[in-house]
Amino acid sequence: MHSLNEATCPGTGQESERFGNSSYANGAHATALGFGATSDGEDATATGHSSVANGVGSVANGKGASATYDRSMAFGAGATATAMGQIVFGSGTYHSTDVYFGKGVTHASPVAVTIHGTGGSGSDVAGADLIHAAGRGTGSAPGGSYKIQTAPAGSSGSSLNTLVDRVVVSSAGVVSVTGSVTVTGAVQTGAELKVMSASPLLWFVDTTATDTGFFVYCDAGKLRIAASTDAGSVTSTAMTVDRSNGHVGFGTTSPTSRLHVVGGDLRIQSAAPFIWLTDTTTADTGFFIYCDGGILRIASATDAGGVTAQLVAIDRTAGDVEVVTADKGLILKSPDGTRYRIKVANGGTINISAA
Repeated sequence: MHSLNEATCPGTGQESERFGNSSYANGAHATALGFGATSDGEDATATGHSSVANGVGSVANGKGASATYDRSMAFGAGATATAMGQIVFGSGTYHSTDVYFGKGVTHASPVAVTIHGTGGSGSDVAGADLIHAAGRGTGSAPGGSYKIQTAPAGSSGSSLNTLVDRVVVSSAGVVSVTGSVTVTGAVQTGAELKVMSASPLLWFVDTTATDTGFFVYCDAGKLRIAASTDAGSVTSTAMTVDRSNGHVGFGTTSPTSRLHVVGGDLRIQSAAPFIWLTDTTTADTGFFIYCDGGILRIASATDAGGVTAQLVAIDRTAGDVEVVTADKGLILKSPDGTRYRIKVANGGTINISAA
């Protein structure tokens, strides 16, 4: 008589075992357990009523589970692996909707879980990619979306908080993010965030007010910022940057100069606002136009930013216009086109001469 730990029922395969009426273990080192279980693959294991594990190294666990391809695994009643190296949980009849790792569905002290791709072994061996994929559609039907969910904090208590979508990737490649995004490091040399497509676009939607969003997108070599509706249509283009010539336009989609403003004003605001005009064809021939204590001044400037001479001053309080440089005058043109210079000598004498 054999003891319990010596009980055996050899199959036809080398060092194989079978347990159950009409079970078969025909593969070398195979195991079949259950009525009608069949394990024909080498190193295969079939567990459950009518389960089948015919692939090399395959595993079928559950009534009617089938793993007929090499290195395939099927878990659950009716689960069927359809390709080599495939792992399947559940079936059309007995399907799974939630999977938990760690300490079960809930626990007083849950632990973090990391899912890994295979790492390299040896010197300078790269690790494997880890790919997550949503379900595939057929024909004209789209595939499923890929979603990442988290549960924000709720009211004090012991009830589980509700999961909400945080990142959704549609089958068309549209990525929707709910919440803020922090980018640390670089996804590509010189870039912390890269958006790449035939028509790359960022869409900002303000959920507190209707139709107050913005698009930031590329359009045939031009970067555009446009107002948008909540439905996704452009209402007006606020800004355009043309990369071919460096032109920037406000209120126009086709700027014709470095700064092109249409239908609006240009405002410069600071403690000492100024505009610096520099002529790149000749050294030290630029100008400053700036505010100074309620006086608008025009001065000649060097390329280094120094003032060489005050030329004109306009006092906004008194309304006076002053030609600042001594011995300079004001040039006016007569109806026949002749230019005259008006100058003031010492003592207030006015001199007029052809300019």
